[in-house]
Amino acid sequence: MLNEALLNPKQIAVIGGSDDLHKPGGKILKNIREGGFAGKIYVVNPSRTDVQGLPTYASVDDLPCTNLAVLAIPAQACLETVTKLCKKGTKAFIIISAGFGEESHEGKLLE
Repeated sequence: MLNEALLNPKQIAVIGGSDDLHKPGGKILKNIREGGFAGKIYVVNPSRTDVQGLPTYASVDDLPCTNLAVLAIPAQACLETVTKLCKKGTKAFIIISAGFGEESHEGKLLE
């Protein structure tokens, strides 16, 4: 059920979560936490052991299955990340990224 995974997830993974609230991954994570989400939140950040007080995973390969993944990463990393998460059972995705068709012909092809 795609709509259920997107609109009422039990777990959310924030790929590219950050402590920097001026970055999309930082602001998104803060909003999820302050918005009253009661489920499990997973954060992926390869260069940090914790982000906003939450433990992090170094890679999406290490994540448990999640209903929803929010990607706040460069466009060129999105396809591989979505593919890996689909294989783990993730059903819904929100992609907040730059570098697709608005930036170049190569980005348009990736889009």
